[in-house]
Amino acid sequence: MITAKSTLFSHLWLIVPILDVQDSLVRNFLVRHQWVIQHGGHILFKAVAKPDTNCEELINQSGATLIQQPDEGLCGAWNQAMDYLCRAQLSDRDYVAFLGLDDEMSYKFCRAASGFRRGKDSPDFIYGDARIVFNGFYKDCVSSDEPALFCGRERAFDIFHPGMMNRWGAIRDHRFDTRYRLAGDFDFYIGLSQRHTVKYRYLPIIQATIGAEGVSNRPSAKGIYRKEWSRIATERKVIIRRARLRFNFLRLIGTVPGLTSLMRKAYWALSAQKIVPQ
Repeated sequence: MITAKSTLFSHLWLIVPILDVQDSLVRNFLVRHQWVIQHGGHILFKAVAKPDTNCEELINQSGATLIQQPDEGLCGAWNQAMDYLCRAQLSDRDYVAFLGLDDEMSYKFCRAASGFRRGKDSPDFIYGDARIVFNGFYKDCVSSDEPALFCGRERAFDIFHPGMMNRWGAIRDHRFDTRYRLAGDFDFYIGLSQRHTVKYRYLPIIQATIGAEGVSNRPSAKGIYRKEWSRIATERKVIIRRARLRFNFLRLIGTVPGLTSLMRKAYWALSAQKIVPQ
């Protein structure tokens, strides 16, 4: 087991769903995030299928926690992890971040954000920018310092969810709607901000490196998003702001086998920077 060397991140919990048997990804995730546990932080894996014996042993030895029980997809996994944290009786001033197995939290961001927790008026959400990686390339994306996600009639996901720090006292009594397969996080934050005035803090640094090869980037996801955004707009009585022409174009080329993958690779090769191995 990794022994904590400090309590610097004792207030931080990372929630990481394991959507299927992804043992090698779990191992790599733990290698990239040893510093979280070494500085007193917590990693909570939520799995549907039981990882193989070696992987389960690795999780236990790392000092991370594993929950293994059936769920209703990604939103159900997030909800079960939050139920676990309720039983763990976190402080209202602790912070929770949601990550995928192919994402990587930024130590620099966590270090900078931890200072705000010590203030008298901790923000409900602390977020920064994101580094998106795909097929050996990366690009840095800047978040909005006045996010439409949290206010107004017209909403947009103009900040990044993976790696954003959520104050436990602000989200503890809220849950993700399991009717949504992909847009549950969007609905979660809109619903929460409609019930309460939220306080947020933007840090102009990378909060996480985010993999762009997951389920939400597949061609079939565009049709799912369109339907789910429509439902959110109707039920939350908001306007969903998005780049309609680009979105519809991606939906169209997604109907041609292999074309989406080819065009994505070409786009990234032309518009992003190549990852140079350290």
